[in-house]
Parts: sequence; C-alpha cells; structure tokens
Amino acid sequence: MPPAPPIRCWNRAREREEEEPICGERALRWLYETRAGRLLAESVLSRRVPSRIFGWLQSTRWSRRWIPSFTERFGIDPSEFEDEDYRSFNDFFTRRFKEGARSFCSGDELPAFAEGRYLAFESVPGDAELPVKDLRLSL
Repeated sequence: MPPAPPIRCWNRAREREEEEPICGERALRWLYETRAGRLLAESVLSRRVPSRIFGWLQSTRWSRRWIPSFTERFGIDPSEFEDEDYRSFNDFFTRRFKEGARSFCSGDELPAFAEGRYLAFESVPGDAELPVKDLRLSL
C-alpha cells in the first residue's frame, strides 16, 4: 500500500492552501501504512486500547516535554496564555487565554469549541446527519 498523501487544507487567514500538520503522524502512518503496523492493529489492538494508552501517556508529567515542540509545529503562540507550569501534555490543552489576548465572537456568530481545523458548510439541511468520529449526528 503506498503512503497516504499529505492532508491539504485552505488557510483562510493566509489565503492559501497548506499542508495540515498531524499530531503523532509518524506513529499513525506506521500503524496504518506498514504491514507490521496493520498486523499489530488487527491482531492485538482494539480501537480503544491505543486511545486509552495514548491518553494515559499524555496525562503523565513526562509528557510535558512535548509541549514546546508541539507549540512550534502547530504555530501556537505561548504568550497568549496565562503563564502556567503544566502538569502534563493533557493539562496544556485546558490552558486559559490571558485577558484580552483574543477577541471572541458576539451576537449571532457561532463560536469555535476549540482551536483547530473546522469543516464548514454555507448551509446544512435540517435533516442532515454529520459524521463525527464513528457516529453520525443530527443537528
């Protein structure tokens, strides 16, 4: 199986197409794109086991060491957040903005639930079902 092509996305702020960085890309590509990785995934691991192990690892103090390289790779500006000694990589994901660091939506704007890439539609029929992980959710 040939390697999957990089994920491309449109950066509205920069008005250009860019390659989407993927957290844990090397491990994921090995797991899904190599014979050994697929064998391991199919024979030993259930879908929940890797997720739980990964979640546990991200909650350890040892995981803090990934924060600087993560912020650099994904273009996260640490100066926008309250100074904090994060206990773990997971703790970093609940960081708080400094007062006035960003403007947030108002009026009839829909806020983003978290920083990240979003798939947006101009309009969606009321009976539409949207894929979210392994689920199909209605509006």
